[in-house]
Amino acid sequence: MPVQQVPTTCANARPDAWRSRAWRCFGSVCVAVGIANAFIPLLPTTVFLILGAWAWGKGAPEWRQRLLDHPRYGPPLRLWLEHRAISRRGKRLCLFGLAASGLLSSWLLDFAVLPTASLFAFLAALGAWIASRREGARGEPSATRSDDGAAPCTPCAAESSTELARSGERMRVG
Repeated sequence: MPVQQVPTTCANARPDAWRSRAWRCFGSVCVAVGIANAFIPLLPTTVFLILGAWAWGKGAPEWRQRLLDHPRYGPPLRLWLEHRAISRRGKRLCLFGLAASGLLSSWLLDFAVLPTASLFAFLAALGAWIASRREGARGEPSATRSDDGAAPCTPCAAESSTELARSGERMRVG
């Protein structure tokens, strides 16, 4: 009697596959919004790219790596993800964007006292938080090299070296 194959449907699909697809979709939307915001003045780009990198790290690590390797967006993303730091240029641009956004929004609100005061209080708090972040330079070491110039010790490399040591012990014993 031939074995019948059950077609894959939503009911019997692996939950991990759905979760991975959801993370990929969320990451793709965030990256798309971030890229669109690069061409729209006064809207954040890096925040959405950080969210996209985080989501892709859960659903598509190879996509995350491509984003982190991007020549334009990769360095500030790696700086934030690895060191929780913002470059001096990034801080200046962000604070300038906050100030310009506050002025434009106040003008659009017709300088109404309560909304304008609330907006500036929020933007001032946000600006203070950004200004207080650790400052990193573009030349700051990233995860690709350690301080002595050697390649980093990744979990995969550590596991493989442990396995090699164990196999060496087995070879000596046997």
